[in-house]
Amino acid sequence: MIRHHLLTVLGVLAILSDSSAANGANDPAEAMAGHWSGTATLRGDATAFGLDIRPNAAGALAVFVYLPETHVSGDADGVLTASETGFTSDSLALTLVGESLRGRYATSIELDLHRSESLPFAAELPELPQGPTPAWTWRAAASIWASPTVDRGVVFIGSADGALHALRARDGKLLWGKSLGAGIFGAALVKDGTLYVVNDRDELFALSCADGRQHWKVPLSDTPRHRSLPSAGEDSEWDYRGAAPAESAGVLYVGASDGGFHALDAHSGRSLWHFQAQGPIRSTALIAGNQVYIASFDHHVYALDQHSGHLLWNADVGASVTTDPVLAGNRVVVGTRGYRLLALEPGTGSIAWSRFQWFSWVESTPRVLGQTLLVGSSDNRKLRELNAEDGSTRWSTDLNGYAFGQPALAGDMAFEATAAGPPVPGKAAQRAALFAVDRHNGELRWTRPAGASLDSYLAGFTGSALIAGNRLLIGGLDGILYAYPVAVRSTRG
Repeated sequence: MIRHHLLTVLGVLAILSDSSAANGANDPAEAMAGHWSGTATLRGDATAFGLDIRPNAAGALAVFVYLPETHVSGDADGVLTASETGFTSDSLALTLVGESLRGRYATSIELDLHRSESLPFAAELPELPQGPTPAWTWRAAASIWASPTVDRGVVFIGSADGALHALRARDGKLLWGKSLGAGIFGAALVKDGTLYVVNDRDELFALSCADGRQHWKVPLSDTPRHRSLPSAGEDSEWDYRGAAPAESAGVLYVGASDGGFHALDAHSGRSLWHFQAQGPIRSTALIAGNQVYIASFDHHVYALDQHSGHLLWNADVGASVTTDPVLAGNRVVVGTRGYRLLALEPGTGSIAWSRFQWFSWVESTPRVLGQTLLVGSSDNRKLRELNAEDGSTRWSTDLNGYAFGQPALAGDMAFEATAAGPPVPGKAAQRAALFAVDRHNGELRWTRPAGASLDSYLAGFTGSALIAGNRLLIGGLDGILYAYPVAVRSTRG
């Protein structure tokens, strides 16, 4: 996925150097060939970086990138071309200065490299204890992309074939099932014995929690958007998530694939007001105070008046947003596909802080823990604890897979599940699994591997885990809903 993402930011910035000719610009094979290691820096955030420059079969100098932070190890970056101003490849602009190689990567990342005997690699994931055997499992007829919802001992989960399932949480017994006519990719909302859920035709259903009986159904759009699930293609938008309704004071708030955002009477489904964004809304709204915050694929976060739908402000965050906005302290936090986690001022939408995630989509909705945030990442494959005040990292743990879901918490443990794609040249292999992580220091405790996908480019988990009593519930792309036993009390003061 990293090569696809980089194409959106690549550019060439040549750096002038009066000493380039004296240091071998006229003989690039002699001056540039070999291993180079050092640092890549963006806005003060530095990480290890390396280049392997070597002749190819045609006699040109081929360039291979090593960026352990995103698990890139030998990613081909075209061939090196010498010019009067330095050297360039697909995404690099370099200047040889003595024994140092300096320049830029992907337009804005500063490089400071030196000749080296070795190249930087990402650390191998350690061997971990096998986690507990599931207390029970239940298999759907299709992949499960959505996250579960639990109410009064009953688990509600949708699957890609449009079936909604209600199961007993203690043992996984199926209580009832109902077809909603199109795939279900978002979580359901339960309120006062009624279940609210949206299908892939942008239809909002109100159902009885007891038996699935339909109270009402409301179309949210006239022309639902075709969903583009993850694939190897560079044009894939990876549109795999669905919005869950939010509720406040008897009003439902929910977005649709055509960019429409709706406020509806929870009892009848009657429309109260409507706001139109310019891109799909695949995340759940945040209701705080008298404002509703929504995020869209159109690169914007919007603040609306809760009662009228009047636009209070909109913030252009530069890339699609698929995470749910969350309130951390007095700020609204979202992750973007522009590789950033952002905190916005709730009254104006101005950016309080921004943290670059090294070419990694931030698909994971942050889990707020007082003054800290727990959040996963994509190509970066990390679970991080961040300071909610400024976004600085407290600890970071490599999970070796796409950490798309919102982390779950039970006792001393944080739980994050990962998805994995097939092997990609120049990138370390991924792992699709459920991980238990010490929430205090990020140390990995145990793992459980995921099953094979039924029909997806990805394997593993794209939804979030949920703690219900002493069970951890999560649905997989193998079509299985897993219930793992967990300890819910902390052993630390």
